[in-house]
Amino acid sequence: MNRAAARSNVTTLVGAAELIVLRARARLERRIAWLAAADGEDLPEREQVWAQSPSAGNDTAAQRLAGAEGQAWSRLIELFRLSPGEAELLQLAVAVAVEPALGPLVARAQQAEGRLLPTEPLVKRLADLGARPVWRPTGPLALWGLVRPVRFAPGEPLCFEADPRIADWMFGAVSLDQQLVLAIDMPDAGPLPPEWPVKEAAARLERALKAGGKARLVVEARAGAGRRRFGAAVAQELQRKALIVDPAAMAPADWAENFMRAQRFALYTDTALVWREGAPAWPNKIPLAPIQVVCVNEGAAAVGRDAIAEVAQGFMTTFPDMRVSMDELVFNPEGAVFHWTLTGTNTGLGGTGKRVRVSGYEVWRFDASGLIAESKGHFDIAEYDRQLREGIAD
Repeated sequence: MNRAAARSNVTTLVGAAELIVLRARARLERRIAWLAAADGEDLPEREQVWAQSPSAGNDTAAQRLAGAEGQAWSRLIELFRLSPGEAELLQLAVAVAVEPALGPLVARAQQAEGRLLPTEPLVKRLADLGARPVWRPTGPLALWGLVRPVRFAPGEPLCFEADPRIADWMFGAVSLDQQLVLAIDMPDAGPLPPEWPVKEAAARLERALKAGGKARLVVEARAGAGRRRFGAAVAQELQRKALIVDPAAMAPADWAENFMRAQRFALYTDTALVWREGAPAWPNKIPLAPIQVVCVNEGAAAVGRDAIAEVAQGFMTTFPDMRVSMDELVFNPEGAVFHWTLTGTNTGLGGTGKRVRVSGYEVWRFDASGLIAESKGHFDIAEYDRQLREGIAD
């Protein structure tokens, strides 16, 4: 969705929250009416038949949510890839977050006094879902923190509480989580040195995105060289805004939680995250938003033939079967950008035996005789380290 379209849908976002509440109220009241009519025989099959009768009413709010008024809700389901059952659970939890007065209806509908938050069994009865589990600790509801499980009492089924930020989104209030306010900022204004390969980097990221993947760009340079401005410029080239994330402003104990919230906000707002240097290891199981730019400090340069040969020998020792292929060579007025892919098996001394495949690029500057005077290499060191530990699928 482009930003012009997003701005034009503000009234739709408010309608989505209202429709979610209307639908939840109608379904809960229908469930309560069935319990009164069931006379103690609360059987799913009988309730399904009763639900088709005129006295059960129509679910018009669901029809409206599936249309233009519910675009905010439909977009949330699509972005976070929710199954129908997961969407039903989240929707009921969001309804209670938006309108707490629904809590007593929730308690009556699941015949549990004081249990004001919905459970999975209640969601399954309201939505006529099968026996397949809805909530999974490894599912999107958990990984993206969309709902939080709450234990009402020992031996009782889990209740679920929606993250208040998700309810805000349905009202069109798209703002940072409170935990991120001090850690996220806008990019600095100012000119970018002409040698930064903005268009080339953006083109490669765009190809990765079009192929259905994620795009992560590691920018290695000295402090003050314009790394963050470069990341923001690449995002702008991709028609996205950028936010600068300072991991030092996040409490270490809450790193995984705040990392997830930053990724969630970036996904929902279609924003690129530009990470300052010094971030701890990224949590393995937390999903990523499409575009990440990681700034790292420039290492000591290898100067002279002997030093360059030593660096190359280090890779050849680490990967005895190493192959480096040229993906692309792009010339520009300042020199050229050489894109490469390294493949090999880490069977050198002390190696892990894992196979790796890492892509990167070298920014070349030529001297007056046409020889390479300077080469600055860039690759995703975090992904490289992960592959050394875990390997790749051939």
